[in-house]
Amino acid sequence: TDYNLAKIGLEKWTVSAGLLHVSDRPGNSANNITLPSYNVLDLGVRWNMDENTEFYAYMSNVLDETYYLSMQDSGDRADQVDVGNRQLFRVGLTKRF
Repeated sequence: TDYNLAKIGLEKWTVSAGLLHVSDRPGNSANNITLPSYNVLDLGVRWNMDENTEFYAYMSNVLDETYYLSMQDSGDRADQVDVGNRQLFRVGLTKRF
């Protein structure tokens, strides 16, 4: 979700928040391994410097949770486990010409 801060006099600023929840799910084709549920919280801020320029800063996986997206298997064991992204911080500047 995004929320513009105009109500408190900061109309050029917008804050963002996102929460993703994934429940327990089977991890292999035999359904005898379960991947645990997880939550990922993302936060961000944007500043519209002018109508053509925007600065942004985002942090993904704010709580730095280790989570497992999927597995590739050979029946009753895991051959590969796909681990989700760790904490990530991005900053940038967008300029429209």
